[in-house]
Amino acid sequence: MRDRLYRGACRTPADFAPLFVRFNAVKDSVYALYRGQPDLEPKRVAQALGYYDEFYRIINDPRWVNRELIHNCLPG
Repeated sequence: MRDRLYRGACRTPADFAPLFVRFNAVKDSVYALYRGQPDLEPKRVAQALGYYDEFYRIINDPRWVNRELIHNCLPG
């Protein structure tokens, strides 16, 4: 998977905020899991972490949250 597309239920930025706090709280641990796997090729680690970098850029920028999550939701 290379493209990210939110197709979940419609929520407000305020609804997403607590979830984003949780994701940000575990970011370093998630990255450490990838970096700590000796059997993973460095190229694959870099690709995975690049994908996560994009995710964290989105959730930490209100404009991107609006563009990627709020406007792509599925009405209930």
